[in-house]
Amino acid sequence: MAFAVTGTADQEDRLTMDMVIAQENARRAALTPPLPALPNTTAVERRQSYQTAIARFAVEFHASKVAEFKATRQITPVAKQIRQALALATPAQQQAALTALTT
Repeated sequence: MAFAVTGTADQEDRLTMDMVIAQENARRAALTPPLPALPNTTAVERRQSYQTAIARFAVEFHASKVAEFKATRQITPVAKQIRQALALATPAQQQAALTALTT
């Protein structure tokens, strides 16, 4: 998942980034085996480390939304049978079924 933190960070932004990076470094240190700490010495390191730290939240958010979708979607028994049949069909059989449905 690609994104970038852009713009000029003010003091509040920098302090927030420092906090998030410190939390991520604590999480990394607690792992077995521990992961290396994210650097936070320069502005470039801070920005890159912050992006690394918040990328985990984006991935977790996406995974939770996929799980939510799976939990709430309604698949009828007929739709389930169709999916199973299509999964077993050859490409030619799949194309024939699609053609029959669209003509």
